[in-house]
Amino acid sequence: MIGMQRRITLAAAVCLLLGVSGAASQPADDEKPLSETERAELQRLRAEVRKLKQEKARSAELPVPKTRSANAKLVPTTAAPSATDPYPEAIDPKTLEKKYQTQPFFLRKEAIDAAYYLYPLGYPLDTKGASVTYTRDELAKSTSLAVQGFASYVLWRPDLPNPPIQGDPSLPRVQSSLGLSGYAAAPFLYANGTLGEPFKASERSALQAGIDNQFELSGGGLFPLQTLRFTPYGQTDFRGKAGIGGFSGTYEPYLPRAHWGVNPDLGPQWIGVYFRTVAEANVFRVANAGLTNYGSNTTYSFLGGTAELNATLFQNMPEMGALCGRIHLNAQYHYYWNASNNTDIKNFHSQASVDLGGKPSRFCSVDGVPVTVDPEKISVAVTYDDGTDKTTLLKSKKYQVQLTLQY
Repeated sequence: MIGMQRRITLAAAVCLLLGVSGAASQPADDEKPLSETERAELQRLRAEVRKLKQEKARSAELPVPKTRSANAKLVPTTAAPSATDPYPEAIDPKTLEKKYQTQPFFLRKEAIDAAYYLYPLGYPLDTKGASVTYTRDELAKSTSLAVQGFASYVLWRPDLPNPPIQGDPSLPRVQSSLGLSGYAAAPFLYANGTLGEPFKASERSALQAGIDNQFELSGGGLFPLQTLRFTPYGQTDFRGKAGIGGFSGTYEPYLPRAHWGVNPDLGPQWIGVYFRTVAEANVFRVANAGLTNYGSNTTYSFLGGTAELNATLFQNMPEMGALCGRIHLNAQYHYYWNASNNTDIKNFHSQASVDLGGKPSRFCSVDGVPVTVDPEKISVAVTYDDGTDKTTLLKSKKYQVQLTLQY
């Protein structure tokens, strides 16, 4: 009898709960159903809650890094969306710090080769290094030193919050609103030209110094990552005769899945290819032309940019031995229109280089795991230039074999 009463009571409770649940699923007579906008906002809030729970779980599993903390950046990744990894383009900050370390000092051929200060080891290392050529002519009793190199040191790289993620994290791609997610400031020194002894009137050179400010934009539609640079600078020549001052601004987009701006490093490839597009505006005043081909007391306004194609041979193919990921090809085309006098300058540069030394290349993975290496690299490069250099207005058409150093 008691058992029968308990079963009747349990059945009544179940019916009561089902009734309450059914009533809750239906809007009251005086209550309107949610609109499309309200449902979308509710979905977004639920996505934010799930994201926070996942970040909390990851932070509990991973140790706190000893280096500076960083916000998650949108960087290239080959991970496929899954239930355990619902943010395929957002890497956990601690993982990012471990895999793509930051570095303060950069030594490259020119500014375009030091295009990303925030997480440089996550972006191209097949850039061009600085070169120095020393020549001693015993018959002519002359000495010359040719230099081309860009050196910068990042003094300030503050943490900035990423734009909030929008939409359902279970979707294949996660979107976020466009916002400033990174900033870096780096004093720099750029040298380009020849210093000869004894002095010749044909000697040309440029020596620039300034502050390179880089702004990272994340989210916002087509490009998951974009960079803006604003660079005020002063320029002279190797003998201190020229007096030039101005500023330049550049814009570069990154779209990893289209091999735009970065090599996504997607498995073994005979030729790994990516391209870059960098828009630039450069306005400067020449008080004294010095050892350049500019005109004194003249203002120049260069508008244009650079299109660049890069390729790495035998990428992620360890079976190729020492050649795995060590051979790089580069082609650049520079075009600038001078709005001040309606003239233009052009320059074509191509280069084939081979990395030297015993360290493994970043573009050679072992068992599918990319190798993270130190940023320094010594290479032998064969170059060809045809056109006009924008820092001196010197025209040239030449082949060179160089030993280059990149850091």
